[in-house]
Amino acid sequence: MGAVEQLQTLGVGGIFVILVLREVLGFLRRRNGNGLPPCSSCAREVHDLWLWHNKEDTEGVKVWYVRKSLEDAIEKLAECIEHQNELLRTMNEELKKLEHAK
Repeated sequence: MGAVEQLQTLGVGGIFVILVLREVLGFLRRRNGNGLPPCSSCAREVHDLWLWHNKEDTEGVKVWYVRKSLEDAIEKLAECIEHQNELLRTMNEELKKLEHAK
């Protein structure tokens, strides 16, 4: 099978994929000089991410996932909501007493 016949069997999608891969590999060659992806920098960056994700606070919770300041703010907000609920219950009881007094 000749080159023209092979191209005809690939179709438009296949030819497009080949062209895109050729351009990407050409870009990597021009960027790195040898055509290989920068594996050492990738490995270093992955290791840095692992270090960031592996840090824990004093309670053993991963710092990456929960900020102490955010946790404190949420706890204060929950306390305020509970206080407001108590006030609303008290106001509701007072309104009921006023309605029965009529």
